Amino acid sequence: MPYSSTLIEDFRREHQRRYGYSYGNREVELVTLRLRAKIATPQAKILSARERKTQAAQTRKHKRASVLFGGKKFETSVGDRDVMPIGKKFSGPAVVTEYSATTVVPPGRSFWLDRAGNLMIAL
Repeated sequence: MPYSSTLIEDFRREHQRRYGYSYGNREVELVTLRLRAKIATPQAKILSARERKTQAAQTRKHKRASVLFGGKKFETSVGDRDVMPIGKKFSGPAVVTEYSATTVVPPGRSFWLDRAGNLMIAL
């Protein structure tokens, strides 16, 4: 039931319709509230393949680190998500960095960026 200034009256009317009775003198307790909202956000900039390759070339530094997986040390690629080419599949182990998160991809798992730039990991 949508929120309005007549919420309580609307509730009592709906209760009467559904159940055949309503106690108009009793308090009404809201137990579960759900909110749906839409907000305007800036459009994400999805780089073209050429723009991504240009960025990658400018920042290409092949970084590696020793990382423990299940108690075993693996020589692991460390890469910037912002310069990964869209659609190209990679194999773990890997560490993918970005401005707000770091994603660890275990050995034997493949990962790639989909067309919208989402990091996909095959489990």
